[in-house]
Amino acid sequence: MSSKKKVIFYGNCQLAELIEPLKHHAEFQEKYQIVKCRRFRWNFYVAQWRKSDTKKLLNEIKNVDVFVHQSVSGSVLGEELSSENLSSIHSGKNIWTTNFYFRGYESQIISSNKKAEFDGVLFYLFSKGYSKKDAENFIENESMNELVKYTKWVVDTDIHELKRREDLITDLEVLSILKVFEEWQSHRLCLWKMHPSRFYFFHLCNKFLRSLQLDELSHAQYFSHFKNNKWNHPRELEYSFVKRMCPDINFEEDYPPKFYGDCANTRFSSNSDYINYYYNIYKNNEHLYKALYSEHKINTFLPIN
Repeated sequence: MSSKKKVIFYGNCQLAELIEPLKHHAEFQEKYQIVKCRRFRWNFYVAQWRKSDTKKLLNEIKNVDVFVHQSVSGSVLGEELSSENLSSIHSGKNIWTTNFYFRGYESQIISSNKKAEFDGVLFYLFSKGYSKKDAENFIENESMNELVKYTKWVVDTDIHELKRREDLITDLEVLSILKVFEEWQSHRLCLWKMHPSRFYFFHLCNKFLRSLQLDELSHAQYFSHFKNNKWNHPRELEYSFVKRMCPDINFEEDYPPKFYGDCANTRFSSNSDYINYYYNIYKNNEHLYKALYSEHKINTFLPIN
């Protein structure tokens, strides 16, 4: 019989990247065994759930030694599979980590409750009569003080929300990551708002190892497990005002999680392709996007008459 302690990871796709370096950590492998969701699924992933996952999780949760999870409400998979209920069933070490959400590098992207997502800066330029070529020159060369102020507001808002989430967890061990956000201007924390970078995961992984009283990984040890460290093209445009705010970040090269490849690579082949796409949807439905824009906080920084 194995004397290893068992661990379950439960939440979204972010936990898969937390697991990856643990597969190569000798001390962790010697002392712990990760209970897989399925043969090729190391974490119990709520977004791709199967009925068989329910049976396995409920059978295992009572006996595992460590339960690592994010907040999963009863509205996702039912009350029985809510993280709150599973934590009450589990009698071992209970570790909580947040659902990452940070818009600091793409504050210009507007998401509405009508499921429309679009580029607010481009809509502002479109509304002001900028041609596609003028818009391309503008976003590549201009620094907008109004956007800097707006981005700072977005950053403060998101960090405040992450702190609020942590403060709500009073009866579990918390893998706090708030300290990392102090470095958002010198180290890229995410590829987009819900997909953290490896810099973020490096700190989160070591926070977890520390919680288990295991040796932490050095920077070299952590990144040696990832072969592809190149990021060919960002998901969205990198605006000059963002680069001005984050002068120490090389936006052309980063260490993205390998399984986020499709999300990290933009569907657009060039800046002009990107602008052409958005200008066309604005032209075809200007009234809708103007209404969405006017409802968004960005309108107070870049008002459209």
